[in-house]
Amino acid sequence: MGLRSIARQEVVRVSPQTSVAEAARLMEQKKVGSVVISDNGKPKGLLTDRDVTLRVLGKGMDPLKTPVEQVMTQDLVTLREDMGLLEALEAAKDKPIRRFLVVDNKDKLVGIFTLDDVLYLLGREMADVARIVEHEMPEAPTLPEERHMATLRRFIEECWNQGKLDALAECCIAGYTHHTLLRPEPVAGLEANKAWITQMRTAFPDLRYRIEEIFTSGDRVFLRWSATGTHKGEFAGIQPTNKKVEFSGSFHCRCENGKLAEGWAYPDAYGLLKQIGAIG
Repeated sequence: MGLRSIARQEVVRVSPQTSVAEAARLMEQKKVGSVVISDNGKPKGLLTDRDVTLRVLGKGMDPLKTPVEQVMTQDLVTLREDMGLLEALEAAKDKPIRRFLVVDNKDKLVGIFTLDDVLYLLGREMADVARIVEHEMPEAPTLPEERHMATLRRFIEECWNQGKLDALAECCIAGYTHHTLLRPEPVAGLEANKAWITQMRTAFPDLRYRIEEIFTSGDRVFLRWSATGTHKGEFAGIQPTNKKVEFSGSFHCRCENGKLAEGWAYPDAYGLLKQIGAIG
């Protein structure tokens, strides 16, 4: 299977001189998390909603006056459209990047795909295989994957929705590391994660996550979620607005012995910040 067949071909492109504000408007309009900066059809850089939050708003820059070329990521990973998926993953395995640009033999952009896309496709295929195996072995004991899903559900419901921080040690290993687009650095360790949950629940006391879809493959669990809350505490430098917010995202985690070992959260950071007035 070539990359072109799995890449998203409807890519939002802007010129290097486009303002960050205009790029952010396009991201919201098209419901995407990034735009590609291109020149004569060739990719020159990438700007994500996380870049807007951290590199522009976080540094007090004016998005209306800042061109995307000033803050875009230039260290791109481009992959040929005729490469296979496994070949592409091997080529990109040492790159700390989640989005990959697919180009033709003239280096013209033809599509984009994310690590989430790959994990989702592989996860669904492995989940289908697991269901077939489980059907053939109806008397088998509870699968480890089921324990992993149950633990993640408890992590969401008790730790995040109810604020029961003591449950964190029962859901996560001592060195649990949480990655999120809402913070520039990972949250490492149980105490740091307790502080992060407390910070979010102080900003949004009625914060509630709803699991929309969940499935597992091996030691990985994947889910899509939606969330609601009311902005009643300081968040991202914005004082309480009492505004109701709704946002969504995805999450996947790696488990060890029935507990969460490392998690990656991809919320709609731009949408959340816009709703509380952090972005005009």
